[in-house]
Amino acid sequence: MTISTPIRPGRTLSGAAPRRAALRWEGLALGGMLTVFVLIDLLLRPRFVAVNVDSEATSHFVPPIVSILHLAINILIIVPPVLLAFRTRTNFRLVGTYILIALGIVFTAIISLFGAGDSHPLPYVLILLLTFSGAALFAASQYGRERGFCDFMAATAIGCGIALLLAIAFNEYDWGRLSSRAGPTYWGMVAIMCFSTSFAVRPRWLRAALILIVAVSLVLTSARGAMIAVVVSASAICAITIARAPPSRRGWLVGGLILLAIALPLIGYFVANDLMVISDPRRGLSSGATGRALAWAQAWNLFTSHPFFGIGYRRHEQFITVATSAHEAYLAVLAELGSVGFLLYILLIVGGALKITVEALRSRDAGSASGAAFLWSYMSIGFTENLALATGLVMPLAMIFVTARAWAGGAAKR
Repeated sequence: MTISTPIRPGRTLSGAAPRRAALRWEGLALGGMLTVFVLIDLLLRPRFVAVNVDSEATSHFVPPIVSILHLAINILIIVPPVLLAFRTRTNFRLVGTYILIALGIVFTAIISLFGAGDSHPLPYVLILLLTFSGAALFAASQYGRERGFCDFMAATAIGCGIALLLAIAFNEYDWGRLSSRAGPTYWGMVAIMCFSTSFAVRPRWLRAALILIVAVSLVLTSARGAMIAVVVSASAICAITIARAPPSRRGWLVGGLILLAIALPLIGYFVANDLMVISDPRRGLSSGATGRALAWAQAWNLFTSHPFFGIGYRRHEQFITVATSAHEAYLAVLAELGSVGFLLYILLIVGGALKITVEALRSRDAGSASGAAFLWSYMSIGFTENLALATGLVMPLAMIFVTARAWAGGAAKR
């Protein structure tokens, strides 16, 4: 199916007000589902408990209801795109490259599991395929690429902001950091999502409020990987803003960035010691990346033992003995899917980031700017956290939809 008539952002095929209102809910529904995904972790998980009295070591049991509800969202997330495909015309040629990359990743995941002789993770592969399919359907429609994508990003930003406020209100701390059931790293991830997607929110006061919530959350969680990712996201937005600005304003913006760079050394001690806690013996420079270095070494050894198709999708955690996972997205992909899957994943994420960034530089579309900020921050957090293609977490679900929009293009295609 192909689109026969172009649609301007914010308009529909007929241009009639009733039809316009009828098409608005799909993007909002997707953002709402991601919000519910996060709230399930906040409201239904028990808090961390000490292994022994006065011990700093804690355990965290995930109730079956949490896994069941997450699975339900994994399945239901395809419903809005499917209904949208029935209600509007779509152009699958625009997402042809994305579909090929996605199918390549899925087939590599299947081959990796058969090579390992373990079919237990196959349901995860089906969820991955289902999510890729929903993202392709959504991005294949003009609404999904333009107004719908902005609605999706804005709804995600507001939902994540609400979840962060609730996490702060729960006021549960472990290791001196805000944990609120899901842990400091989890809320750092939600803060990244809230910040990068907030640039699709139109009211400036609401956008500023969301950014303030993110700043408070990052300080309370002391999630350093998330802090760096937010800086990367902000840098992408600054570059896009400067490129879009008229020449008369561009100089002022560049001057402001120069002043900020000059001021950074003045707050360097605060950033290094109070925010980044580089002197902390448990989390500082001497801690081996908070113990992650050992997990990285084990993940690399898993890759070298199966260099082409890996040890199997969603299996590397079984072989990491020093941590719960590799705590590194790229090493996790190498270990699980080998060099073949790694190259496809890099093509998906880096190619998508470059495409949507170029589009954002050439247009004034809020969705493409927000998408670019999200993907650059996603690549950044991948150096310290195992996100990548783990659809059991909320951020990878969002990534799959954002990369679909990136490869399909949107605002620049008139």
